[in-house]
Amino acid sequence: MVTVTGESELSAFDGATVQTDTRAPAAPTFLNGEPVSDDPERLSLTWRAPSSDSDGSTLTGVSLYRIYRATSSDGNYQEIATSTTLS
Repeated sequence: MVTVTGESELSAFDGATVQTDTRAPAAPTFLNGEPVSDDPERLSLTWRAPSSDSDGSTLTGVSLYRIYRATSSDGNYQEIATSTTLS
């Protein structure tokens, strides 16, 4: 505490706890895939980051995106890559 007459002594440090985020983020939006010019079997993907968690609460952070693919929309999805960026 600081007053016009000076500063108090520092208080003792008691400890801190880091909370783990257990809420999944909402899905990214505006997914776009462009063919890679020198490799027609590859796509360059970009997307917009989610702005909330899946339950609508404030997004607490995204550290990794997992990229999945399937041969049909109701097919068996398999993870094919990960990314820490929006592409």
